[in-house]
Amino acid sequence: MKRMHARPTGAAAVAAVAVAVLAAGCGAPKGAGSAASTTSSTTTTVKGPVDAVALRARLTGLLQGSVYLTGFATGAVLNGTDPGPATTALETNSTRLQDTLTGVIGPALGAQFGTLWRQHIALFVTYARAKAAADQAGTAKTLADLDQVRANAADLLDRATHGQLAKEAMSDELKPHVSSVVSAINAQATKDPAVSDKLKTAADRMPSTADVLAAGLSKTRPDLVSGDSMSAAASLRASLTAAFETHVYLAGLASGTVLAGRDPKPAVATLDKSSAALGDAVGSVYGDARAKQFLALWRAQTGYLIDDAAAHAARDAGKVKQAGANLDRFAADLGSVLADATHDGLFSQAAAADLVDHVSTMESVVDAQAGNDPSQYAKLELAADHIQGLADSLASAIVTQFSSTFS
Repeated sequence: MKRMHARPTGAAAVAAVAVAVLAAGCGAPKGAGSAASTTSSTTTTVKGPVDAVALRARLTGLLQGSVYLTGFATGAVLNGTDPGPATTALETNSTRLQDTLTGVIGPALGAQFGTLWRQHIALFVTYARAKAAADQAGTAKTLADLDQVRANAADLLDRATHGQLAKEAMSDELKPHVSSVVSAINAQATKDPAVSDKLKTAADRMPSTADVLAAGLSKTRPDLVSGDSMSAAASLRASLTAAFETHVYLAGLASGTVLAGRDPKPAVATLDKSSAALGDAVGSVYGDARAKQFLALWRAQTGYLIDDAAAHAARDAGKVKQAGANLDRFAADLGSVLADATHDGLFSQAAAADLVDHVSTMESVVDAQAGNDPSQYAKLELAADHIQGLADSLASAIVTQFSSTFS
């Protein structure tokens, strides 16, 4: 297969993928009485082993998903609708994140982390309520509370990893997370057309946090965590997870905007930036021709999802059926392209299952949005899970194809 000589391949391509993809882009806490400061840092014995590569990818997906789901919850508050369905999905996400960390640091410390994580999410919703009420004192207090939770979380992670995740370093790592989510909420409050860009910026911060967490946890329990979370293969898998999952949540944001009767252009523009980054990722490994082929199909999929939402809004069953047929064809066509790129047999079977799951779950998201079904956010999270399977399959195929690079 011909590749462009100006493009990096192998390990250099993995670095290019990561840079291109990631750069494109409830009560108040109490200080000394918080969960982070009341229990010793002794790590309970945990069953293993834990795969470091999978750990990093899982943390990447869950942390990004938390940001996007938080954005849906705060957006509901500021639009005057019920944030409950989004916060229900957030609780599922938080439980899964807690369980993931518990697998390494043990139940007691995992529970403490879960408490702090839920507190900070609840405070984002509280901040949105204060913004909706133009309560300046309330927003100031909530920001102070968020800062305290951040400090408590950094302290907990320092103790849980016996200094591998140093308190000061983790405090600095979490600052941009808090500030970028607050910036997205502020944009929601003022109905800034850049809100989708700001939400993406906030979510794009999380893969870095996942990298730091996975590396620190691996060093803390080398007896439990196997593999290298910072290897080229791990970076590839985490980068693809971040990129594909970004598409899912931004597509859900765009289709939801259509069905809410608002202008979808800003959300679609942000979604297209995500698509372009995915095209660059493919091109960094396989060259321009393959990147163009991939991107044309991927952008077509975006159009079909928007068509599906518009057809539901117009209650046009014929167009809904046509959009579904187009999406099915997209899944088959992209599966063929990726199977060919990665050499038939490495990816073809995985492509068929993962892409069909991806398309069907995205259609179910649009259906739920159209019916104002509270399960729409849970379905969006399921769609993110399915597309992580696609990222895993593609990463595995690339690693196998370029085995000498990834050995």
